[in-house]
Amino acid sequence: MKEFEARMDNWRRVVSGRIGGGSDACCAAWAKWYVLLRVSAPPPSKDVLDEKFKPLRGIVTADQLDGWLIEAAWRQLGDYNDRQAIKFLYIHQWPEDKIRRQLVGVRGPHVHLVVARAKNNLAAILKKLDAADTIRLVVLQAALQSPTICLPGCPVPTVESTLP
Repeated sequence: MKEFEARMDNWRRVVSGRIGGGSDACCAAWAKWYVLLRVSAPPPSKDVLDEKFKPLRGIVTADQLDGWLIEAAWRQLGDYNDRQAIKFLYIHQWPEDKIRRQLVGVRGPHVHLVVARAKNNLAAILKKLDAADTIRLVVLQAALQSPTICLPGCPVPTVESTLP
């Protein structure tokens, strides 16, 4: 259970943009940095160019990948109340009495039942998604469905802007 709570806390940080330096104006911090570097930086010297061709590190950290995996699992929750309960409990960190006002058709003491059901459903989906092949498939499907998910005002990288 502690692992589940830690993953939900990580999901909150990833979604709110506290991991990776995300902001409201750009889809991802690395995309913003990439565009800024390609547009504003002069062509590198030979030493800098050699340094750039060393083996690459991953662009996405393990925490970001896990946060995106939990986001994909959260989107698969079928019930509206389950999604809302998980979102308000972990992302906004609201108490149960405040969550009750956002749920449809839930009265009084039944909020904790909805929250428990939502946690169980999310944990079951995460258990299915934790296989490495499934993770690759989810990431590939997300990339094929929308290769650039940018908010308004976010510069979309183009071929012209990436050329030196």
